[in-house]
Amino acid sequence: MDTTAERWKAEYACKGIPSSFRSEPSQIVLDFAQFLERKELNARRILDIGCGKGRNGAYLASLGHQVTGIDLVEDNIAALKERAAKLGLNVSGIAHDISKGFPFPDASFDCAIDIFCYKHQVEQETRNLYKRELLRILKPGGLFLLSLASVEDGFYGPLLKDSPRPDQKLIIDPFTGIASILFTQADIETAFAPELVLEFSENRTSESPMHGKIYPRSVLSFILRSDAKK
Repeated sequence: MDTTAERWKAEYACKGIPSSFRSEPSQIVLDFAQFLERKELNARRILDIGCGKGRNGAYLASLGHQVTGIDLVEDNIAALKERAAKLGLNVSGIAHDISKGFPFPDASFDCAIDIFCYKHQVEQETRNLYKRELLRILKPGGLFLLSLASVEDGFYGPLLKDSPRPDQKLIIDPFTGIASILFTQADIETAFAPELVLEFSENRTSESPMHGKIYPRSVLSFILRSDAKK
């Protein structure tokens, strides 16, 4: 059976997109670490949602944070644990399908990061569950870093012309068969309001390889804070 997990496993094997071949942390994660430092938020408990092989979580753990990674692909979690053991980092991991909820107790984390995972929750019901679970596992006042492709992205944006559900901005990666949703800044702010308050947002443009070719990229990133009054 061709499952989503198998498609992702194949993607990490062929290394078509940056998350599957880069070992250094994303720039927005470097920025988030500096944000935490400015806020004097040291030794935080951080959930890395869709952690892949742990490049972002390992970096945050190297700064003294306690990181838990969660990913659909079991091989990714094995690689994350191997990296953590080799480097002596405080990183744990669990293989789990987040479309079925987050397997953690209430108020478990000070922060959560999601680098290009939320965009793959293509059903509204699943995104609603994601939000409920995020709010549940974050401590009051907890921070959420979200990064994902914009509708203006040079690789994903043109795929909208072949969208099977254009009203929902659903696209299918022709190389992997993996589906995702493209968003605008307003889409995200609306989706997470009012429970999560916007602290920071940006639309970063760059160029990066996707499936062996360089594309102009447009990436939206947000830092949102859980309402401390919840």
